[in-house]
Amino acid sequence: MARGSEVTAKENARVLYRFLNRVGLTPLGLVELAKKDRRRVEYMLMDFVGDPHKEGKAPNYIDNYLKAVRSRLNFNEVRLVRRIKIRNRNLTPTTSNERVPTKDELIAILSIPKAGTYKQFYQAEES
Repeated sequence: MARGSEVTAKENARVLYRFLNRVGLTPLGLVELAKKDRRRVEYMLMDFVGDPHKEGKAPNYIDNYLKAVRSRLNFNEVRLVRRIKIRNRNLTPTTSNERVPTKDELIAILSIPKAGTYKQFYQAEES
C-alpha cells in the first residue's frame, strides 16, 4: 500500500481482504498472478465489477475495491494498464432522493429532546 493516511491504509486492507475472499486468492497470489499475467487480473477486475453492481452497491463502493487492488499492485511494482469502467460512477444513490424538509418536519425534528437533556434536568431539580 502506498504511504499515506493510516486510516486509509486500514480501510484499503479490509476492502482488499474482502476482494481476495471473493475471488479466492491471497495477497501474494494476487501479486504473483499480476506479475505473470497482468491482463488476466485486469479481466478478473472487469468481471468482478459486475457482481456488486448487480447487488445494488453504489458505484463508489465498487470503486473502493479497484483502488485497494491497484494500491496493492502498485506497491508491488505491478501497473494495471486498462481502464476499468464502472456504470454511473458519479451516482450517489443515498442522496439522489433527498429533499429539504418542510417547516413542519423541521419543527418536529428539532423538538426531539437530545440525549442527556433529561439527566441534566433531573440533576438541576435535585440540587
